[in-house]
Amino acid sequence: MNLEKSPLTIVLSSDLHGNLKHVESLVALTERVKADLLILAGDLQPRMSALGAWEGKLVFSDSPGTWEILTQRKWAEQELWPRLAKSYGTVVVGWGNHDLRANDEYHKKLLQTHPTIKNIHIVNSDEIVDIPLQQPVPFPTSGSPPSTNWIRVYGKSDIVAGHRPLKERERVDCNADLLCRRCYPQASTATTTSVRSFPSLRGAPHVCWTVATSGLVTDPITLKMVPGDVPMDPASTLESTLGTGFDRLESLRGTGAHLLSTPSDLQGTGKSRPIADGLNPNPIATLAIFHHPPYGTCLDRGGGSQAVRGFLTECATKQGLVDLAVSGHYHDAAKRTGKFAEVIQVKGTNVVWTSAGENGAVDVESAARDPPIVCFNTSNEYHLDSCKAIVIRLERRGDAARRVTANRVAL
Repeated sequence: MNLEKSPLTIVLSSDLHGNLKHVESLVALTERVKADLLILAGDLQPRMSALGAWEGKLVFSDSPGTWEILTQRKWAEQELWPRLAKSYGTVVVGWGNHDLRANDEYHKKLLQTHPTIKNIHIVNSDEIVDIPLQQPVPFPTSGSPPSTNWIRVYGKSDIVAGHRPLKERERVDCNADLLCRRCYPQASTATTTSVRSFPSLRGAPHVCWTVATSGLVTDPITLKMVPGDVPMDPASTLESTLGTGFDRLESLRGTGAHLLSTPSDLQGTGKSRPIADGLNPNPIATLAIFHHPPYGTCLDRGGGSQAVRGFLTECATKQGLVDLAVSGHYHDAAKRTGKFAEVIQVKGTNVVWTSAGENGAVDVESAARDPPIVCFNTSNEYHLDSCKAIVIRLERRGDAARRVTANRVAL
């Protein structure tokens, strides 16, 4: 695909929480706009009470047990995957905190070996995957075979731990947060200096849950609920693991990623298998799928991730390392702020974040020297009849210059 002649078209949504009407609306939109990609940024499964209603069982708890794990599998196999398989192009799925981690590998293996569903690809947390586009684009030379175009995707479905009943995939946000004994009294005393960190987060203020919860952190019941099973190891924080992901992305520049296959492997099957590095063609774009949005932006509600922000800030200093980033988690962020995108760009010696998306539209054009990263959050409210989606178009303007346009639509 030549992005100077034909832009990459993406449909983005998240936080469907089992709303099948929303799923069907998104699939119809992919056909209408001829989308190359449908990206879903987590929280696809129903809440436990809705899952129980679907199964005919009364459920009072969000705590995952054997029944919840098996029923989420069953719901996805019977309801979700068959619907998403009707999408016009390739479907890329990231997870959220309502999608039980115990099922990650199950779903991935199921779809990799499925006899009929060939266009859905799952990106688990901390994976980097090269994904082939479902719609092949012919070479301009007459008689040449169809070309396979690849998208590189980095997935991070973990969320920031907070003082509330424990959710799936919770992690301490920043390495320095572990030093706060009010928030994390059970944290390891191990030093954080030996783990990966982001320069922009050095000296960043710790968002203390004593303030964020108006003192509820002193309540012994709340303290008992958190940190719960959240890893207290400095190497397991969002900052540390995102730092590792950043280093892997940079090391893979100009090569094939670790986890996918060559074009010949995919011919007529849509399947993928592990191969050695260096066998895939260069991807036409690199995307990062988060569930938790970056902190201090129009995409969050004051509880975003400083580590995600640090990751994207550092990516912006590495020309073209990431083209687009997507997130979810906060269902009403756009309603509160009136915007749905952040433009992250180097200006002089600083990385500047600018909110965008007034009137439901974004149009960002840049020179080759400093291409921006644009990060989105659809802010989909699953309980409403209308599904929110973002239609994104990425086009190249020679070398690293690019243009990103996007429209947030109600379906």
